[in-house]
Amino acid sequence: RRRGLEPTGAVVSAAMQACSRGWVWKSAQQLFAASISEGRQPSVNMCNAAIVASHREVGGPTVLDLLKSMKRFRLQPNDPTFNSSITACERAEMWAQALSLMTRMAEERLSANVITYNAAIGACRSGHQWQIALGLFQQMSAHALSPSPISWTLAINACEWGRQWPQALALLRSARWRHHSPNVTNYNSAISACAKSQAWQMTFRLMEELQSRDLSPTAFTYTSAIMACEGSRWEQVLTLLEDALALGVQGSPLAFNAAMSAMQKGQQWQQALQLFDVIRAARVLPDLLSFSARIHAEFDAGRLEAARSAFDEACEAGLLDPWQPLRIGEMRKLDIHGLSWNVARLAVEAALESLVPPESLLVVTGQGLRSVGGEPVVREALLLLLA
Repeated sequence: RRRGLEPTGAVVSAAMQACSRGWVWKSAQQLFAASISEGRQPSVNMCNAAIVASHREVGGPTVLDLLKSMKRFRLQPNDPTFNSSITACERAEMWAQALSLMTRMAEERLSANVITYNAAIGACRSGHQWQIALGLFQQMSAHALSPSPISWTLAINACEWGRQWPQALALLRSARWRHHSPNVTNYNSAISACAKSQAWQMTFRLMEELQSRDLSPTAFTYTSAIMACEGSRWEQVLTLLEDALALGVQGSPLAFNAAMSAMQKGQQWQQALQLFDVIRAARVLPDLLSFSARIHAEFDAGRLEAARSAFDEACEAGLLDPWQPLRIGEMRKLDIHGLSWNVARLAVEAALESLVPPESLLVVTGQGLRSVGGEPVVREALLLLLA
């Protein structure tokens, strides 16, 4: 343009694709928007590049907007158009739209490939539609498509999200029968599916099978196995944690948090408090869940001052900050939704102590969406505390 030349559609398309390859999604969106505002007829490749950018950068046109614009400009979508669009639906957890696009693809007499199916399976997984995800996985063979390693991972993962451990195990067996060697991620998903259903015996069998295949368990593997033992099998939890430490599986507090939660549910508060010390000895930074478990253990032990100290420490570490910057006159706002009751109680007590008359306090408790059964536990407990 500095030389008085106007870029052609091919040049704009190439520039957009270069932005996408360089992960500069916003620039790709801006190039597309500028081209349209200048009255330039977009090409299919330009729209495809815009669709790719749409599911990477928030705030621009959605994939459905871009498909409508293609229709307005009388452009015929091709395979990459639909593959990118369905991938966008996966990221936005729009499983119904992903299936609709697959139907439209067939109407356009375009053949879905492995990439198409993977994106659709991923969208159904994200939407917790495990049955539809498995149906799509099975369709691949019917259309003479060989599932890729990603296909197997997504299908098993869909079973995990749907808490369907028998189906996850069946897929693992099928993978081996079809000469696909399951990887650690596949085993982790199956182990997690078993753990979520408290199928702890099958969890241990899968861990043994994983190691017999010379695969190394990860922190996620041990975390899932520990979750499967929550309740009355706290001794096995400690054994699993010792194994994880012996194998050098560290770096995150996930396994420790699951172990502390298991100790709490097994009413072993002393063990839970000892595990918090082990976290620091292992040079792992405790997160909010670690402190929450410690606070619960302190409450169980009747050590209220120690619980308050743990709360203050979490606040000092920047892990907990329920205060909202919004002030309405003399009213201060405290948001405790999403916190467990013991942590929320300490936050409210600390807030009340810090109020200076004539200040008042507005407490946001939430609707109980994160509570078991959807019941607003924190709100009811707070009303009892203040009564």
